[in-house]
Amino acid sequence: MNRKFFLMVGHLYRNKLKSPGFLASVGIMAAVVALLCFLPMIIMGIIERSPKEMQVIGLADRTGDGWATLLTDTNHLPENAPYRLEPVSDSGKQGMDIRELAGEKVASGEWAGILELRDGDESAARPAVEAVYWTDEKDASDVLFFLKQLLNTAAFQQRAQQLGLGQRELAWLDAPLKLEKVALEEGAKDELELNIARAFVYLTVMALYFMLIQYGNMVSTEVVVEKSSRVMEILVSSVPPAQQLFAKVLGVGLLALTQMAIVVLTGVFFFHLADPLGQLDIQLPPLPVELLLVALGYLILGYLLYATLLASLASLVSRLEDAGIIQSPVYIFLVGGFFLTMYGLGSPDSPLVAAASWVPFFTPMVMFLRIGMGMAGTPEVLGSTLLMAVTIAVFVVLGARWYKRGVFRYEPIRGAWRLGRPAANAGGKGDRER
Repeated sequence: MNRKFFLMVGHLYRNKLKSPGFLASVGIMAAVVALLCFLPMIIMGIIERSPKEMQVIGLADRTGDGWATLLTDTNHLPENAPYRLEPVSDSGKQGMDIRELAGEKVASGEWAGILELRDGDESAARPAVEAVYWTDEKDASDVLFFLKQLLNTAAFQQRAQQLGLGQRELAWLDAPLKLEKVALEEGAKDELELNIARAFVYLTVMALYFMLIQYGNMVSTEVVVEKSSRVMEILVSSVPPAQQLFAKVLGVGLLALTQMAIVVLTGVFFFHLADPLGQLDIQLPPLPVELLLVALGYLILGYLLYATLLASLASLVSRLEDAGIIQSPVYIFLVGGFFLTMYGLGSPDSPLVAAASWVPFFTPMVMFLRIGMGMAGTPEVLGSTLLMAVTIAVFVVLGARWYKRGVFRYEPIRGAWRLGRPAANAGGKGDRER
């Protein structure tokens, strides 16, 4: 590496940093992050300023067992209940059919529907009361869920009264059993820590996925555009092609880190300013610093692996439309690693996830998942990372060779396969002269 190499890195970095596309991308991402931080505050403000009016449901009690009193008691309603029940008055409506009454009330907008209670089968296998909800709503799942909860609570209270149970016995019957998980391994993560790690892994993998797509494509485009402009003959006389390859990878990588740093710092600033967790009354433990460093390390290694390979493959073609074709196999690995990680979020101890974490193309995503979920031991982490580093080194060597031979080729993509042959058979004379 010499001064010319760093001049190329700086030139590429500064040009891309000042480009309108990069500035717009960073601005949009920073604005989205800031909006997400303030989103709980905005939603709560909208809810407080425009409270939802409680809807009324008519109650036609045909049993005469006091169900109307239990169901219309507001003490039995959940907090912030969206519905309340109102008994159907028989004055002036003697003999009126429930269907006709429901159609009249719902059509006028006075009621959302009518809940009819009938005497049911007295056998032990079925309850003594049957409930029917009359409405014209296409999707009444929310209302039915609310009514089921209310009916179950009322039935519990009525049966307790019939059995002569007091409040103490009711509380004892209704008390849930406490189930707690205790890990055999010392220092294992609890459920809250696992959920936090799962969310952090998801965000990190999403960031890596989109970063590789955006900046991997940028590296490839830089190589192809430079070849198509015929500037390569001038550059190669002063800077070796291999250094040009690494300059593009490093320059675009610094650009990616810059964008990531701006977005993260913006998120941290607005997160502390808006305090969304405080708005939701949620307290979470801080993320371990080690996990943050591991995430940064895998982001860098994953970028080096994919960017080097994409830049090398891009040197084999001379048209932008051919670049998309030759990059497709690489993006298949990238998409495969992403979906394996999404699967592993639900089953981090799966043998498929464990095996995939050793594949260098999947390691940045899948192994980071296993580390975050506490499923990877130190030998596995070191072994898979070393294997990925060796793979990067192999692609660096092969990429330098492909790039050196490919920068002067301007033929269609079908001729790119010749670059894999020995130098003597693939224009080796030009290579030896250089």
